Amino acid sequence: MDMHRFVEAFLSATTWRFKEKDIKHIGSEESVSVCEEFMRVFPKMAAMLSEAVKIEIELHNGKKFWLVCWEKKDEICGWLCLPAQEKIHKTVGKEHQLLLKNFGGILESFGGDDSKTYYLWNMNSVFCEEDASEGIGAWEEFFLEWCEDEELEPKIVLEDLIVTAVEINGNVTLYNKNTGEILVYAHDHCFDYLQTYPNCPEYTFHTILGCNSFRDWVEDIAMQWRCCCDLM
Repeated sequence: MDMHRFVEAFLSATTWRFKEKDIKHIGSEESVSVCEEFMRVFPKMAAMLSEAVKIEIELHNGKKFWLVCWEKKDEICGWLCLPAQEKIHKTVGKEHQLLLKNFGGILESFGGDDSKTYYLWNMNSVFCEEDASEGIGAWEEFFLEWCEDEELEPKIVLEDLIVTAVEINGNVTLYNKNTGEILVYAHDHCFDYLQTYPNCPEYTFHTILGCNSFRDWVEDIAMQWRCCCDLM
């Protein structure tokens, strides 16, 4: 099997996801197509994807991925993504649903200047349905006890929150499935763009400076990636 140079670049940059020997099939280069509604709701992300090429990778264990790549000069940048999903099995917001039906979420990113794409730093997954759980999981009991200890009454309904990104250290990015409001639950961080959510203990819920909604967050990722790959 001939190894595509984009796949070689990915394997060289991310040695932990899978190896060359694990690959059963590598598809040919294709454009990334998104629907008109996606272009209307996420114009910056749609523009970024329109400049990329997509290569389908199938492993011997049956798992399939899209390798979505951009090339600038002599550098290859890319995302290992899950394929677009025809059916969404979990309860997620309408905009999240729209995104998943056009591409299935980001598992890895590589290449470029990663200091310019901080929303993707150290992420295990971004947008992926598998991690789109309600609430904050194991952190909930700790959060509620801390609020009680500090006599705080945050105006957050945990059941309304959907996880859209999971960081390696357990931090999660979430959105309100009714309003689209974007939040970060970060027990450990050094990000100067996060602010503690009103009536919440420090190092629990945060807002993102200049980013108010799920749609904003998706569009910011697109613009950060454009800077990361020097595609301005």
